[in-house]
Amino acid sequence: MGSGLTPYTIYIYSAGRRVLFDPRRGGVVCTPCGGGSIELSKGAAGALSDLARAGLEEAASTGLGADGFAEIRNALDEFLAHHLDRPLRSAAFFRRACS
Repeated sequence: MGSGLTPYTIYIYSAGRRVLFDPRRGGVVCTPCGGGSIELSKGAAGALSDLARAGLEEAASTGLGADGFAEIRNALDEFLAHHLDRPLRSAAFFRRACS
């Protein structure tokens, strides 16, 4: 089991409900509980949950696609920026390198 700063990634699927990520509240927050500032597709939310449980190799094999992984990257960048009280400089570097 890892240690450190980990976002809460488990969500309850409910048809018609949006999956919202709130960096300040620690991860995925359901709509009835107030939601969050970042909307994730159900595919991105599932892949984020897989990533938290299994690791990069398994999460990358989900077939999510570039848009879904961009959603995850954005959510995690915001999560880290909130907890560090500043944007992570390497995040900008990786975005430039991968584009």
